Amino acid sequence: MPKKKGVEEEPSALEILQAEEEEKQRVREIELERATRSWLDQQKNDLLEEQRRLKKKEKEWKAAKQNRVNKELWDAAKVGLLPRIEALIIDHGAIDGAFRGGDNWSAKEVAEHEGFTHIVEWFELGERSARTFKRASRKEQEELDEELYQACRDSDFDQTKELLFEGARPDGHRNFWGLTALHKATLRKRKGGLPTMQLLLEAGADVNAVDRKDGSTALHKAAGKGYSTKVEWLLLHGAAINSQDYNLETALHRATDHGHVDTVRLLVNHGIDIKIKNRTQRDAANIAVARDSKQHSAIVTFLDHVPWNVAETRADRHMIFEKAMKEAEKALSDKKEEKKKLRATENSSDVHKRTTESPLTTRKSRSKKKRGKRK
Repeated sequence: MPKKKGVEEEPSALEILQAEEEEKQRVREIELERATRSWLDQQKNDLLEEQRRLKKKEKEWKAAKQNRVNKELWDAAKVGLLPRIEALIIDHGAIDGAFRGGDNWSAKEVAEHEGFTHIVEWFELGERSARTFKRASRKEQEELDEELYQACRDSDFDQTKELLFEGARPDGHRNFWGLTALHKATLRKRKGGLPTMQLLLEAGADVNAVDRKDGSTALHKAAGKGYSTKVEWLLLHGAAINSQDYNLETALHRATDHGHVDTVRLLVNHGIDIKIKNRTQRDAANIAVARDSKQHSAIVTFLDHVPWNVAETRADRHMIFEKAMKEAEKALSDKKEEKKKLRATENSSDVHKRTTESPLTTRKSRSKKKRGKRK
């Protein structure tokens, strides 16, 4: 009989068995995965438990060893063995007072009771040294950083070196306006400013650190003061030449505003972008024009005669020079072509003259030449 449309065929016995086997296999895989996960978790827990047990045993063993060493210290102090006392404290970490014998005496007290004054003096010397060490270790990091800032402000090179050796952080302390030690060392006019800056940089100071007052870097500070040597040093040590402060001014704006001609020339020669405008949409040339002094006139003259256009950036300089070279080569080739054309026209005019002359005139000219030779 033909099969009716729309009626699904019932699965055969073989298909039913295969489906059951696949289901059993899937269940077995799930159970195996669970068992594996459980076994791994158990292994992890056992390992953690063993680590905790070993740590506890180690702690107990160290405590027992410390107690034994402390008791040996007390016994050595009682009989007056100073070399043994030194070895127990220095090499084995024995602590005076951790073990107390008869009459609740410490090792120092029992030595004093037995009359060993040299041991008592040794303990007292050690206590003074320990107090000094604790006082030095208790000195907070903030205090060290602040002392470093003060040393840089005072251009104290030796103090700066010593504080950095003790662990002071070069950028750890900032004053109310957010100035770092490098800012202060840059602003110092004294002789120790540049060596101090070198120390700070070697210790990891951020050469592009920004203050909170106006967003200026050490390069802005040096350019505003006209310290050309420090400006060049900062540029050679990674200062961002085109960094802008909160007023969008670069170091060139600062140097121009204060009329430092040498600093302006230095910054331009190092490739500062002279077309950057500040928040009032004025570049360095505009600021120089607005000021009326001899120095600013010199800056205007210098910026007007910069080899590249003031309106172009450093990135465009290569294209500008390349364009100028192409124009020069084109002008030279044009001149050569003009000379070639001129020579060609001269040669053609000579040929035209020779062809236009009649044979009679040529004979007369030849006879005149012969007469002149005979005479």
